[in-house]
Amino acid sequence: MAGHSDGAIMQNMIDAKEIHHLAQLARIKVTEEEVVTLQKDITKIVEYVGSITSLTTDTVDVKSAGVQYNVFRTDEVTNEPRQYTKVLLEEAPDTHQGYLVVKKILNTDDN
Repeated sequence: MAGHSDGAIMQNMIDAKEIHHLAQLARIKVTEEEVVTLQKDITKIVEYVGSITSLTTDTVDVKSAGVQYNVFRTDEVTNEPRQYTKVLLEEAPDTHQGYLVVKKILNTDDN
């Protein structure tokens, strides 16, 4: 396959075994036809990223890209303490001593 502009033969940078391993990690099934397609696609992607990283900004003044400023606002409390607590707790399905009760989702066992 011709892939480079210099006429070099494009080789797959990733083999079928690696594609199957990645599919297993992603918990997806791939057919042999998809493996071949993915090998070609991944090779093209890696070559493209390689060509981008070789670009330089020597001819472009990166400082003139535009005005840069912090878009974050200062964190200010705009309400009284516990102003909304009663209303929020009334909307919760389950509470205990002024706190929301939620289902346990983390395993604290050492196993």
